[in-house]
Amino acid sequence: MKREDLREAAERIRDAYRAGELVVALCDCEVYYSGRSFSRLGRGERVIILKPDGALIVHRPWGYSPVNYQPQSSTLTVTVEEGRIHLRSTRAKPLEVMDIYVYNLLALFTGKLRDEAEFEMWGSEEDIKHAIALEPSILGERFKLVDEEHKMGDRGYADLLLVDPNGTYVVVEIKKGAATREAVKQLKRYVDYYTAALGHPVRGILAAPALAKGARPLLESLGLEYRRVDLRMVARILKSRGGLLRFLGSSDRGSSR
Repeated sequence: MKREDLREAAERIRDAYRAGELVVALCDCEVYYSGRSFSRLGRGERVIILKPDGALIVHRPWGYSPVNYQPQSSTLTVTVEEGRIHLRSTRAKPLEVMDIYVYNLLALFTGKLRDEAEFEMWGSEEDIKHAIALEPSILGERFKLVDEEHKMGDRGYADLLLVDPNGTYVVVEIKKGAATREAVKQLKRYVDYYTAALGHPVRGILAAPALAKGARPLLESLGLEYRRVDLRMVARILKSRGGLLRFLGSSDRGSSR
């Protein structure tokens, strides 16, 4: 690019950043990083994405992972020096600095995008419960469904009541995110109630995609179990059993369009 064009492009990037706009540049650049480590990426044609929250991402023409990135809340300076645009992204704590030198711009987009949708990872707790009810074996054993939303006296409703191959009842509590210590305590209340009601022990399983910090030790100390829920498997079960339309419908709740 001509030097005047570089200055014009640098000014456009600077103004867009100050205005809280998205910047996408296809360019010939090199990248230097210092912080947790040190790296240099020689010249090549890449995609640079600068987001309104300060996040900066550099993508090569292949693969889905960025080759370099800076997290949100980073600050940006834009200058023109020695016939190239210099983008410097700085993160204060811990100190991380990325210097990008742009030699040629192939394309430049700046503007504000609207995105107010709610993100749901493959659906809701209701979707997970429905999938397990259809195929209880996804919890790792040949369980059979006894009941959904089974009343546990004045302690609430257990998401699912199953029976294992030995004839032991299994109380299942479901969470769509990382299950916390509170979820463990909730499951324990249900198990205690049902054990007393039946007069013999029952099993308790916490089913969730992950466990929050501190949940596993509490589970083990209380004699309860954890089963990891594969949310992609949930989607496949609902699709194969005709529940996909209802499942997909739950992911549109946050859309404003």
